Amino acid sequence: MTHDGSRNVSSSSGNPYRKEGLRGPLISGFGAMSHIRRKLSSFEEYWRASKAWERQGLPLGTGRALANAGFLKVDDLRSANALELASIPRVGRKSLAILHKLANRTQARP
Repeated sequence: MTHDGSRNVSSSSGNPYRKEGLRGPLISGFGAMSHIRRKLSSFEEYWRASKAWERQGLPLGTGRALANAGFLKVDDLRSANALELASIPRVGRKSLAILHKLANRTQARP
């Protein structure tokens, strides 16, 4: 508060924590470019999806990362582009090669 009892607000929105000139939250990185995939509704669904990926030859950690990213079935892989798959945490080169094979596409060599 200022000395006359009024609040010192930095923007017209009334939020003193919002900097002037910003219209919304700043989103950067690849996550802002990808479309929103279906979120899991329960731990049981998450666990089933993770184990299904493990049965396909992927490590359990990669299966969990895919389930967290909304990839529950092989059809979900086919709808994703290569950059989206490569940007999922815990998906390394070997797992990425398996994913491309499952999606029936060839992996581009760097």
